Amino acid sequence: LIQASERENQNKMNWLLGSTTGYVGFIATPEPAFMQSHNDLRPIVGNIYNRGLAFIDSSEDPGTIPQTMALGMKAPYGAVDIWIDRPATQNDIKHALRALEVSAKEKGWAVGVIRPLPVSYETVLNWLENIDKKDVALAPLSALMGQ
Repeated sequence: LIQASERENQNKMNWLLGSTTGYVGFIATPEPAFMQSHNDLRPIVGNIYNRGLAFIDSSEDPGTIPQTMALGMKAPYGAVDIWIDRPATQNDIKHALRALEVSAKEKGWAVGVIRPLPVSYETVLNWLENIDKKDVALAPLSALMGQ
């Protein structure tokens, strides 16, 4: 939380980590407020990296702090290339998936994210039916992070 004490934010993160299993890291929300609040961001991202977890920046304009910290701490860092379902219409999602394919072929990988929306799941599942013909492969984000 912005302007919350570092201790309060760490306690919230510890609670979150203790309430689930199987995670390899955190993905930031696309809203830039927390990512631009450097005094709030640094201790949280440092804690993530100290635990050996990955951090994925999903901002439209990824900040340099998480990436710089990752390099210094040899921690896994990544950034989202495309929010697939923003906006969340079937045609827009199909267009974003095509753009993700192009990006993956150009760079050798690409990171796409969807929200838990029925139209997102349905459209991506339909796209996956023909993935073997697209010369791309679907992999978990942890594969990119080396986790």
